[in-house]
Amino acid sequence: MSLKAQICYVCTTPFQIMNAVSMCVTNKEVADLYIVPQFAGAESYFNRIKALNVFQVVSLINDDFVPYKRFSNKILIHLLLFWIYLRIKKFVKPILVPDSEYKSIFISSKALIGRLICLYHIRAKCNSSFFYFDDGEGSYDNPNLFLPRFWDSFLRKLFFGNRGVVLSQTMYLYSPELYSIINPSSTLTIHKISPWINNDYLLNIINFIADFDSQKRISENVILIDSIADETFDSENCKLYKRMCLKVNEFFGNDIIYKKHPRDKTTYDGANIKIYEYSSIPFEVLCANIDISNKVLIVAASTAVCTPKVLFNAEPYVVLMYKFVKCNQLAVKQDDYYQSIKNTYKDKSRFLIPESEQDFVDCLTRIRADIYGKG
Repeated sequence: MSLKAQICYVCTTPFQIMNAVSMCVTNKEVADLYIVPQFAGAESYFNRIKALNVFQVVSLINDDFVPYKRFSNKILIHLLLFWIYLRIKKFVKPILVPDSEYKSIFISSKALIGRLICLYHIRAKCNSSFFYFDDGEGSYDNPNLFLPRFWDSFLRKLFFGNRGVVLSQTMYLYSPELYSIINPSSTLTIHKISPWINNDYLLNIINFIADFDSQKRISENVILIDSIADETFDSENCKLYKRMCLKVNEFFGNDIIYKKHPRDKTTYDGANIKIYEYSSIPFEVLCANIDISNKVLIVAASTAVCTPKVLFNAEPYVVLMYKFVKCNQLAVKQDDYYQSIKNTYKDKSRFLIPESEQDFVDCLTRIRADIYGKG
C-alpha cells in the first residue's frame, strides 16, 4: 500500500512545476502535485508528469468556480469570494485527494486555488504549515506579493482568524543572496533551492516534462528574446524596436536566433531571421541545456535574461534596450531588479543597459569583438 502524501505543491505555471519537481526530487519527498490550468499546455504537462511517478498523486484542477472566470465586476467577485470562504469545504474538498490532510503546503503565487487549499486546512484544523517558493522576479522584488488587499484581508480574518491573513513567513528561493540584496530589512526566513543544472538525473526529468530533447537545443551564440511589440511599445518605439532587432541581425548574421513569445505575431519582412520554432519550451530549460555562460542574451525588457544568474549562477552577456526603447509598463521596481542582478555579476561589464541607440551599437560592437575577435 502506497504512502499517503503529507506534502503538496500547488502550481499555476511551468516554471513553478519545474521548481516543485526540483524540490520534491532533491528532498526525496512523498508529495502530491496540483496543477491549476492557467497556462497553455497544462494538460500536456499533467500527462507527462503523471508518467514519471515523481509525485504520489498528480491532479489537474477544475477551477471553473473561481471568481475571475465568472465575473469581471469587482463587487460580484468580492461577493462570490465571501461565499467561497463561507462554504470553503464545499468548494475545496472535491478538488483534493480524498482523505488528504497535508502537513506542508507549498504555493508560489497569490493565485486563488493555492490560497483556498491553505485556508481550507486552517478551517479543518490540520495543523498544517505553509511555504512560498520561487516564482521568478516577483518572489524577489515584491515583499508584499502575498499580502491580501483590504477586502480580502477582512474576509480572511473574519473566517479564518489572523493566521488566514499572513499564511507564511518562509520562502524557498534559488538565490537567497539576491533576495537579501533587494530586501535588506525583510523578516522572512529564506531557504535555498538546489540548482538542477548539474544534476543530470533531475535535468532529464525536467527536460521530459518540458518536452525538450537534444534536437531542440540552441546552438547559436546570440539569443534575442523577442517582445510582443504591439503590446510592449507605442507606435514610435515599436518602429525603433524593430529597427534595433534588424541591427542586431546585421551584427551577428547566422549566429543569432529569435526566441519569440508564443503569442507574438511580429514579422520582419525581407529580413533573413532565424526563429526558434519550439516557443512553448520554457527559457529556463533552454538555459539549462546549453553553455549559457558563453551566450549573448538581448532583449528590450524581460526578466528572462536574469534566469541564468538566479537559477544557475551563470553570467552570459546581457543587453537590455529599455532605457532608450521605451516600454509601456516597465515599473521602477523592475529597473531596480535589473540593477540588482547586475550587482551580483562578478564581471559587471557583461550586463549592459545602454541608454541610447549609439550606446547600444557600441555594446554590440564590443561583444562581437569579444566573441569573434573582430569589431
